[in-house]
Amino acid sequence: MRDCIFCSNDGNLETIFEEVKAKIPTNIRKTIDTKSDRNKLIETCGNDAFLIPEKLKFPVKNIKTCEYDCRLLYAAYIRAKQFHYTDVAEKAKKLLKETGCDEKIRVTLENEYNESISLMQYIDDYIDE
Repeated sequence: MRDCIFCSNDGNLETIFEEVKAKIPTNIRKTIDTKSDRNKLIETCGNDAFLIPEKLKFPVKNIKTCEYDCRLLYAAYIRAKQFHYTDVAEKAKKLLKETGCDEKIRVTLENEYNESISLMQYIDDYIDE
């Protein structure tokens, strides 16, 4: 049995993002859905609640605790890579490591050799900037 949130042979970032997004509890997702929700998040938790605060993009903090949420960090990392926000992806990756989220949430995929690798390693190795 694998120790992962989901395991997939599909390397499509949209599929991967949707799988990670599905792991974000509805009550957290509902707090970041609309612009007014995002404004409330930045007012409550400050600019570091977003990786691009001036545009309210890439939310990474839980509004109830104002702490980094590992699931939101993973979602931000994947979305940033998907849409070529290189600086944002690097910041998300750094935060994932600093917060220990890269170890707390173990997402594994299989590469072309049927070897299990971490999501971050897969994205770094196989997804073009």
